[in-house]
Amino acid sequence: VSGTVTDDKGAPVQGASVTVKGASTGTTTDATGVFSLNVPSSAKTLVISSVGFNEQEATITNSLTVSVALVSSSQSLNDVIVIGYGTVKRKDATGSLTTVSAKEFNQGVITSPDQLLQNKVSGLEIVNNSGQPGSATTIKIRGNSSVIGSGNPLYVVDGIQLDGRNARPSVTLGTGGFGPTPDANPLLYINPYDIQDITILKDASSTAIYGSRGANGVIVITTKKASSGPIKLEAGVSVGSNIGYMKKFDVLNSGEYRTALKKYNLDTLTANPLDKKGSVDAQDAITQHTAIQNYSLAMSGGNEYGKFRASFLASKTPGFIKNNDLDKYIGTFSGSYKFLDKKLSVDFSLIAAHTNESIVLVSNTAGSAGNLMSAALQWNPTAAFTDANCKYYDPGNGVINPIALLAGYNDKAYVNTYLGNIGASYKILPGLEYKFLYSINQSDGTRNTNIDGFVPVIAPITGQGFGVISGASLTSQVIDHTLTYNKDLSANLHLTALGGFEYIKTNYSNNSFNALGFNINLDQFNLTNAQYTDIMQNGLSQGVPSVFKDITTELQSYFARVDFNLMDKYYLTGTYRADGSSKFGANNKYGYFPSVGAKWVISNEDFLKDSRVFSNLALRATWGITGSQEFAAGSAIN
Repeated sequence: VSGTVTDDKGAPVQGASVTVKGASTGTTTDATGVFSLNVPSSAKTLVISSVGFNEQEATITNSLTVSVALVSSSQSLNDVIVIGYGTVKRKDATGSLTTVSAKEFNQGVITSPDQLLQNKVSGLEIVNNSGQPGSATTIKIRGNSSVIGSGNPLYVVDGIQLDGRNARPSVTLGTGGFGPTPDANPLLYINPYDIQDITILKDASSTAIYGSRGANGVIVITTKKASSGPIKLEAGVSVGSNIGYMKKFDVLNSGEYRTALKKYNLDTLTANPLDKKGSVDAQDAITQHTAIQNYSLAMSGGNEYGKFRASFLASKTPGFIKNNDLDKYIGTFSGSYKFLDKKLSVDFSLIAAHTNESIVLVSNTAGSAGNLMSAALQWNPTAAFTDANCKYYDPGNGVINPIALLAGYNDKAYVNTYLGNIGASYKILPGLEYKFLYSINQSDGTRNTNIDGFVPVIAPITGQGFGVISGASLTSQVIDHTLTYNKDLSANLHLTALGGFEYIKTNYSNNSFNALGFNINLDQFNLTNAQYTDIMQNGLSQGVPSVFKDITTELQSYFARVDFNLMDKYYLTGTYRADGSSKFGANNKYGYFPSVGAKWVISNEDFLKDSRVFSNLALRATWGITGSQEFAAGSAIN
């Protein structure tokens, strides 16, 4: 079989791959786009592919000659992407944004949606703050944009702005040298397998529509929706494992340690010899290699008047450190129904999630005594973790036995989260549509933290035991009203106009109480199944309860956006938002956030239309103002 491969403008494509479908037989095209290939007599189809073009199939005819015109993958510019309070074709967007679709997501062990994007988007930096599965990440879009708050972007899921916090209670042990434990990821209840695409809004032009919440950029998550047709079933299973350290800390092993003792004349000590005659690797001793498991199931179907989608995810993600794991159970149900000759559409969705976490002390804020990694790195490699009687060895000098700390620390967190929304849209006139959206995000968490009294050398916990019970609650509600108008003002000029009102209300609280001094689990050989958090009233010393409740935060906003498209060459976008926040001072309740963006698609001009060099060439300029209200509620009162 012979033939030629060209692009959609007729130019030859060199180096295109030509293979027989279902077989490994293949060749590549030469500089003139020509190929020749010996194929089995049973072959029916060729598969042609090349970087920058969509893969294409061609039928082998009796003439044994095939001509193929590949379509540039830049055709994806016609894809519709979600932006603030609406959608736009990728080619029509004037702001700086990047969309990553499901087929481009990172693969492997994924516990939260932000992991799908790591190293996928220019200007997007995602840093894991802890090796624990489900822990919070720090996300920066084009660097730091505000001096207070987490600096993380605003998350928008199916048009719903999230609060950005989570209801896993925060715990600062505050005794025994223990500091705060790491925070949880606010996106844990979003099923990664349910995500269709994620769009990152980077510049002020595209984020100004979110006003006082847009300074750190915006990440817009779009979940999969139901499609018309017969019932469709999707199932997935993945299994993985933590295989080891990417890079181990360079510390002495037992042989090197003994050599060092001899070199510095420390091997002659008799009262308390430093060589304990053993050989251990503390870094390996605290790790595990338990199987990671994910099971997903989804079902969808319907017709043009009504369709639904339901999904379920069950996952078990053990951490690399022993006793550390994250279990998730997430169910979703969504539907879309049309009435009144399709003028009225009603859409709804519900996400219900439950997470169980077993947390270990590996944060960089764990305090002088509460960092498991520090304990492992300080451990004498010639000292066994237990003595001849299997009792945990106490080396003294303030060094914590890492295995004893693993055995004696128990920290369990349970969080239930619900995100529901219902929306209705009505086509008032051709091109004019009104949409209403109401959503509520309710999340409640409890956490029980115990440090057994048998763990050596942690004053004042050793010999007494310490327990903390904490709880947190987050409720966020959003109401949107939008009016959208699409109109061809002339044969060459198209207008899209959007106006809207939004109201957001959020409540958040966190409380904890602790007790010290119990009469159980003080001896490692006489442990009970009970935890201190089961019998807090028995603690000899009751700590002062810590109760924190945010002042209710309310945000009232008015916004508008206008888009002009002239001949698919010249684009102009303007947005404006007025944000009134209860966080702002009494004499400055509103902030105002305008933006403007313009784009000239040079490749659509007559002098470049037939260019074989540029498939798409555009020049754009944007300007805008965004703000941040990521400071504590009540700050203005203080």
